[in-house]
Amino acid sequence: MADYAALKLRTAWSEIVAIGVLPRPTPEVRDGVTILHVTSGGPNVMTLVTLRDGSVHEVSMDCGGIPPIHCRDNPELQAASVTMGGYFDTPEGATPVPSPDRVALAAAKPMRVPSLDIPIDHDGHYEVPVGEATLPNGVLSVADFTFASTAWPTSFTIADGVVKLDVRSLDNPGRLFANIHDHGLVAGTERVEGVLVFDVLHHSPGAVLSVRDLRVQ
Repeated sequence: MADYAALKLRTAWSEIVAIGVLPRPTPEVRDGVTILHVTSGGPNVMTLVTLRDGSVHEVSMDCGGIPPIHCRDNPELQAASVTMGGYFDTPEGATPVPSPDRVALAAAKPMRVPSLDIPIDHDGHYEVPVGEATLPNGVLSVADFTFASTAWPTSFTIADGVVKLDVRSLDNPGRLFANIHDHGLVAGTERVEGVLVFDVLHHSPGAVLSVRDLRVQ
């Protein structure tokens, strides 16, 4: 909530000294009838944010619809990658992608990283290479990982709570991994690199992001 309030107030997270959640307004009564206001996805959460200079600001947390990370009772880190989304969705009328051939399968080399601890030593954008793999005919089947703990960290904050494992081609840099049909097949094998991508809003000295079981194949 402090991160989101700082963003809306265009100030630094460290400038926020207190956040108070305001009670919901008392329902309006007309002629003895309570007037109900229905909002899609539930009402916004209103807060009073006190800054270090003593000023107090009313800030909406904008919690309608699917609750964003700052509106959840128990926020957690989220792992993301192309294969953890709609990478294998088949567009209407598209021809299924053929399976890799035996020669390419025999030459393929998966990337497996059991554990990786990433020092968080600055605020801002991170792109952390984690290893290389060789895909049979350029067909990506798995790109995933987990966290040592998904609990919300106390020593740093990642924007939206999301860490993404990007897969990038080393042999064909312009050939993106967005959908298996768009990427298509290549002759033989294709060398790729796994890169963890995330943004840190703020951190404390000694902070570490611990990820586990990274796979690209």
